[in-house]
Amino acid sequence: EQQLALIETTPMEYELVRLQAQLQELTLSSNGLQFQERKLQAQLELIETNINRTINMLADNAVPANRLDELQTEAIILQTQLEGLDNQRSVFASKAAQLSAARATLQWQLQQASVRAPRDGVVLELLRHAGERVAAGMSLMTIGNPLLLEATIYLPLPDLPQVRLGDSAEVQCDGFDSNLPGIVSWIAEETEFTPKTIQTRETRTALVCAVRITVANPDGVLKAGMPVDVRLRNLMNDTQE
Repeated sequence: EQQLALIETTPMEYELVRLQAQLQELTLSSNGLQFQERKLQAQLELIETNINRTINMLADNAVPANRLDELQTEAIILQTQLEGLDNQRSVFASKAAQLSAARATLQWQLQQASVRAPRDGVVLELLRHAGERVAAGMSLMTIGNPLLLEATIYLPLPDLPQVRLGDSAEVQCDGFDSNLPGIVSWIAEETEFTPKTIQTRETRTALVCAVRITVANPDGVLKAGMPVDVRLRNLMNDTQE
């Protein structure tokens, strides 16, 4: 797929850098949080050890009675701080998820900013030029394959049962003696009234069905919008586009 156009991405690229910096900062903060947690956990383990020793020493009246209360209070404070770190870790995880989602969205938007050809062909018409503003859904250009064109004909309902997908056809345009081969590549699912721009041998108010003929055009004889005469294999009469 060849790249045909690139939508301006500078603001999105700056925003992506900002989000990545925030994620990196959040990672550093999370690492600092883990360090604090290990430090508090070590302090709590030491105090719990001292509590057990103090209980044994109280039996011998080797320490004041209020010493045990002091140690237990310190243990409660440390436990509360550890719980606070757990809550902060949850906040960091939620923030990281939000930043990661925003980064993924920007990366997707950057990928979509590259407009690539959906099929083989050439650019037939530029609808927008460099520097112009475009909105979602706006067309940038028209591309097509001039070596493989399509002619649309409208068949009266009585002739429709004789036509099948893959049927061969012959296409002729004014000024050229030879016919170009084609095949029936599409048949409409619904009927309609004859379009006013189409000339047929039936009345304009007759119900017809659109049929598309794919025509090989290796020498570029046919041009887009050119009227042609089409003869289908199973029909005796010509039908004009």
